[in-house]
Parts: sequence; structure tokens; C-alpha cells
Amino acid sequence: MANGNRNVVSLVAGIGLVLLGLLFLVFQILQVDFWSYAWPLFIMVPGLLFFVGMFGGGKGAAGLAIPGAILTMLGALFFYQSALDQWQSWAYAWALIWPTAVGIGMLIQGIWSDNTRLAQSGKQLIRVGLLIFLGGLVFFELIIGIGGWGVFSSGTRAYALPILLIAVGLYVLVRQGLRARKEAAGGPGPDRDTPGRYD
Repeated sequence: MANGNRNVVSLVAGIGLVLLGLLFLVFQILQVDFWSYAWPLFIMVPGLLFFVGMFGGGKGAAGLAIPGAILTMLGALFFYQSALDQWQSWAYAWALIWPTAVGIGMLIQGIWSDNTRLAQSGKQLIRVGLLIFLGGLVFFELIIGIGGWGVFSSGTRAYALPILLIAVGLYVLVRQGLRARKEAAGGPGPDRDTPGRYD
């Protein structure tokens, strides 16, 4: 058993080193200052090490999945925000940490320790977190436009009327098509009496 755990740890560590090396190589080829973007790795890598510890420790170490998921998600968010300068996304991205990342950790912990109840609780937290995140994304980015590309931002305001006209036109066409299809199938139309109604 200990030999199998050691093999899993070696495999995970090897894959992690290869991915990190590929990342360094891509930054070198693209001539990008790696350290200006890579600082989130100091958060993400410890999170991944929690998973290495979980794999190495067996079912008794399943609890390491929750801090591992939180730190990995936090590092990934920081990486995205730093690389694309999207710091305003914290207005809704917090939902990816709590409850989403916690739910992911609980799901992994439940699967690793054969605790189906914990895994189900994790799935519920993931669903709630993703709904909060998507609702915040739509509200803050598309409606308010905190990232500069919302419906009311100056860049997209010019497109609002044409998009609205297209949407209303499509609605009218689809509705008319459905009505014509129903009438062709022999169903009563809006101006037609139902056969046998007065017989």
C-alpha cells in the first residue's frame, strides 16, 4: 500500500513538474516577463501539494482536498485576473472560492473517502456557487459593465438597439411560424371555429 501511494505521489509530482516546465517554456518563447504573471503560482502550487498529500496519505488524508481546492482555485483566479487585468471581477468571482471551491473539495473528499453524503453536499455547494457566479457575471459585466463591455457601457450601447430589434423580430417570426405550423396540422387557429363546436 505504501509503495502504491509513493507511486501516485511520484506520478503527480512528475506531471506537475512537466506542466510547470512547459509553462516556463511558453513564457520564454513568447518573451513574456514570467514573474509579473506567475506570482499566483505561489498560491496555486501549495494547493496542488495538498492534493499530492491526499493521494499519498490514502483515505485518512481525504480532508486535505478542501484546502487544496480553495488554494488552487484562488491561485487560478489570481492568475486570470493578473494576466488579463480583470481585478473588478472580484465583485462576483468570490463565489468561485466560497461555496464553489469548498464544494469541489468536499466532493473530492467524499469520493476519496467513500462518503457519498459528503460528496452530495459538495455537489450542492458547487451548484449554488456556480449560480451565484453566473448571476454576478451577468449583472456586473453585462448589465452594469464594470469590465467595460456591459449593455450600458459606451462600447456596447451602440449595439443595444440593433440587437433588441433583431431579438424582437426573431420572436415575432418564430411565433408566427409556430402558429402557421399548428394551423397546417389542423389545429384551430385564432380566427377559426373548432369543428363540431355547434353540432
